[in-house]
Amino acid sequence: MNSIRTLKKAVIWPLFFILLLFSNTLSALHVNGKPLSEVSDFNLLFNVAMASVEKQYNAEAIKILRHMLSINPQLHRVRLELARILFNINEYDAAKTHFEYVLAADIPDEVRNNIQAFLSRIRVNVNPSFWWTIEIVEDTNPTSSTNNDYIRVGSYRFKISEDSKPNTETGYAFYGGARFPLTKNGKWSLNTQIEHKEFDNSRLDYSYVYANLMRGFEISSGHALQLSAGQHFSGYGGRSLFKGNVFNLEHQYQIKNNLMLRSNASFMHLNYYDIDNRDTKQRRISTKLYFN
Repeated sequence: MNSIRTLKKAVIWPLFFILLLFSNTLSALHVNGKPLSEVSDFNLLFNVAMASVEKQYNAEAIKILRHMLSINPQLHRVRLELARILFNINEYDAAKTHFEYVLAADIPDEVRNNIQAFLSRIRVNVNPSFWWTIEIVEDTNPTSSTNNDYIRVGSYRFKISEDSKPNTETGYAFYGGARFPLTKNGKWSLNTQIEHKEFDNSRLDYSYVYANLMRGFEISSGHALQLSAGQHFSGYGGRSLFKGNVFNLEHQYQIKNNLMLRSNASFMHLNYYDIDNRDTKQRRISTKLYFN
């Protein structure tokens, strides 16, 4: 008897209240004057859900589409639209589940490719990601020196030593970066960028490191903002060159499924270590169009 009472308290009563809450949620949403639970016209429900998305009523659309799937789980078009809405509001775990469900079905290659593209973007947003490039570099004039034997400064003429003329240098260049999501929905992330060049002549070595904390915001369907703040550091010839703060604001607009516009405004502070009165503040505005 005690075990039955324990089971009621631990499982049955909580389950009863969850079902009651779900029932109240469905009955609170009306379609054409009827409670959602009483509407059986799937075409009507789907059209209402899509109209809700157009009006940015994502929560209402999600309820309708989930209700349809609870009746018929094989409505792949409905499941894809639900997954797409969940993706757009950064509910990546739920979106991934629905995308993978449809991916297991017999679907056209074009649809399969679109789903794979969404899943790839989810992996980028949710999982840590890394990239790097290594190059072998040969530069015939890394110091931008002159080939002239003499130079003139004012009324004075100076002979250029052989050591000051162009000399070919060989080395390597490393470019890398990483993104570490800090939340499940990927809205918060820590990002790093590294650039390093090293030559036979160490006075030509160059390093640059940049790290920032980024926060993403979903403004509306197709529109997103990314705010980031961080610091950067640079070294040249084995010595520290500059450091400073970096702030960045980016607006992303998904024009179509394969077309995105990115507008960026950034502010950089370059505080040089060994040069007085040489601090620099850089402001940049850029726009990029991505097509895939």
